Amino acid sequence: MASSSSTSSSTGPAVLPTTSRKKRSLVWNYFTPSAKEKEAICNICGIKVPTSGNTTNLTNHLERNHDKEHKELTETRESEKSAKRQKQQESAAKQLTLQSSIARTHGYGKESLRRASIDRALVNMLVADFQPASIVEDEGFVQFLKVIDQRYQPPSRRTLMRDHLPQLYEEKVAELKEKLMSIEHCTLTTDLWTSNQTMGYLTVTCHFISQSWEIESYVLETTHVDQAHTIENLASELITITDKWNISFKVHCTVIDNATNIKGAVRANAWNHLSCFAHTLNLIVSNSLSSVPEAQSLIQSVKNIVTFFVMQSRLNIPQHKLIQDVETRWNSVFYMLERYLEQEEAIRTTLCMMDRNDLLIPTEKNSELSEMVDILRPFEAVTREMSADKYVSSSKIIPLAKGLQRCSSNSNNKISEALCSQMSGRFLNMEANVLIASATLLDPRFKKIGFSDQRAADQIARHLTAEITQMMRSREATSQTTATATTYEVAQDTADSVWRFFDEQVSSQSNIHPGVTAFSEVDKYLKTPVLQRTEDPLNWWKENSQVFPQLAPLARKYLSLLATSVPSERLFSKAGELVSLKRNRLKPKNVNMFLFLNKYH
Repeated sequence: MASSSSTSSSTGPAVLPTTSRKKRSLVWNYFTPSAKEKEAICNICGIKVPTSGNTTNLTNHLERNHDKEHKELTETRESEKSAKRQKQQESAAKQLTLQSSIARTHGYGKESLRRASIDRALVNMLVADFQPASIVEDEGFVQFLKVIDQRYQPPSRRTLMRDHLPQLYEEKVAELKEKLMSIEHCTLTTDLWTSNQTMGYLTVTCHFISQSWEIESYVLETTHVDQAHTIENLASELITITDKWNISFKVHCTVIDNATNIKGAVRANAWNHLSCFAHTLNLIVSNSLSSVPEAQSLIQSVKNIVTFFVMQSRLNIPQHKLIQDVETRWNSVFYMLERYLEQEEAIRTTLCMMDRNDLLIPTEKNSELSEMVDILRPFEAVTREMSADKYVSSSKIIPLAKGLQRCSSNSNNKISEALCSQMSGRFLNMEANVLIASATLLDPRFKKIGFSDQRAADQIARHLTAEITQMMRSREATSQTTATATTYEVAQDTADSVWRFFDEQVSSQSNIHPGVTAFSEVDKYLKTPVLQRTEDPLNWWKENSQVFPQLAPLARKYLSLLATSVPSERLFSKAGELVSLKRNRLKPKNVNMFLFLNKYH
């Protein structure tokens, strides 16, 4: 028996002999049935183990005496159980009910909430990413939808543009109109642009400070102007748009560029207007650079190098990622020069290797380029800061203009001198401008400190006092009739005539002159500590609007002014994406809906 045991041990588990009884348990791989009923012989050690009609004793024997084989048995059992569970799951997955089988072969019904939800998400995707409606016909997109949800059938391109897009547009228009009903004043920005179809468009954006003291910005309209861009025609287009939104009498100011026709149209509608500060800076820097021949020569040399490398890229020669200037954007010159200085060594090496020494800029000129970049850097920073439409910006115009003048006056460079000359002319009487001066004074970060001329600061404080006084008198006039009637009724109902005399005395004592109240509130505001420059002025007004109840409406009115018309101009690049070659037949009404919803989205 010992010999038999040794052989079994060296060759591994014995193979079961064929018997009439099927041994299903894996443990029988390690035992052989004995001639004696209910007994088995261990193939490893030869010991006889009673089975009692089951395999529990066999398993226990392996666990106590043969650890390696017991571990092997356990792992094999778990593997087989796992395979069995997976097979059962796969079988269950195939056994679909009749209802689910029918559902998988039929799309969602017309009233399905699931279908409506996906339809809305699809339209939102189109307007958010300026995707063409024809995407629903693209094979790849169709296959993608089948993987996401086999039951969903997207609407046709025509249905999207005819039904779904207008429906979403009308919903959002109604929402915005409701918002605009609750405001007293708003600021507009507007500009003209031309599509790649050479169609002229007029875009109008609206900006206001909400009841929760947050700046909100929306695209009101992008309308196709199919007639001459005269002052009269543009004025008519603008008033048509504001009438549609019921805000013609709420337009406090319109921020525009220096185009004569737009400026004339705004004046024709009797609206205040403010010149775009970014455009003013563009004119200052562009005119200054063009007035210094040495600067122009250097800029042209850099431009020639950039043009050369751009041409090489078209010939599949590696491009060195230089930046080309854009004539209408002075800061593109700044970025071009800055990038050239960054890549100067690589550029010089490459030009020499390509035998284009004629394009090389003398090394000694690098210091002049560096100085030019340093002089222009503050203007680039201000342009970037003032182009935001989510932050208060108009109140910064006066202090930033003053800061730019000081930065440029610290250098004797010809460019600096030209910049100072340009700014002295274009910033002239800036502090006397009621719109931006009021915004500066009502910004708790600046108040009178933001002014270089304290007489101008005092003058605008008097202006705000007068405006508050006028507001209070208007309110009094509106309620005077009602108040008089109420007082008379109370007096008549009072039995004792002594109280009538007393009530009249109290009334006369409480009627403080509106001018006194206005002066007191403005004076109190100006004496409060100035807010840190990095703090949010709107948050300050949110917390203090009850302390200054007469000034708060004026703060909401003047701080809603934008310093630039950039929000309208940003739409030009978006419009370029929208009216692309792939959608060059997009109708003007659809251009309007897409741009409105994209901003609203």
